[in-house]
Parts: sequence; structure tokens; C-alpha cells
Amino acid sequence: IVGEMAPEIGMGPDVMTADQVRSMVAGMVKQLSDPQATGMPEVATLMTPVASFLEAGGKLRVAVQPSKAMPFSSLMGTLMAAGMGSPAQAIKDLGLKVEHTK
Repeated sequence: IVGEMAPEIGMGPDVMTADQVRSMVAGMVKQLSDPQATGMPEVATLMTPVASFLEAGGKLRVAVQPSKAMPFSSLMGTLMAAGMGSPAQAIKDLGLKVEHTK
């Protein structure tokens, strides 16, 4: 759908193929994986495998393994704190890991 809407939303004059959309999205994710651009190296460790998955396909594994039991209310607080500027601590607290394999 994004490829078909490309001309209408200012992404170029022509309809985009699935490969073009995938490449564009992978490029955006790569920007998020650049610690120089985001100032958050912890986010890069999560986004780099996502970009690789988008480019090459394969399997993407997302694991959440907190070091100690976390009640749901704490989980929500951690996620909200991440959205308000402390993603590094949220990644650490949640034990968040992303892996890409072919």
C-alpha cells in the first residue's frame, strides 16, 4: 500500500515497488541505529538487527528478559520512561535484545 501511495504522499512521482519500500524503510532504520545521530548507542544495538532483517530477510528474534520479576505496572512505567527520554535504562531494565539470523 505504501508503494502505491508514494506519489500521493510526496515520496516521488512513481509507484514504488516492494523492494524500493523495503530499501527505504531499511535506510530509515539504519539512521536510528547510528549512535552519532541518536546519541543513544543502546538503541543502535536494537535497530541494527532490524535493518539487517529488512534488507536480507531471515528471522528476527526480540527477547525481553528482565533480570528480576517485573509486575505489569512496573513494565508500563518503564515503557513510559523510555518514551520520555530514558530508553537506555528501559532497555537495561527490560533485558531487551534483538537478533537477526538468515
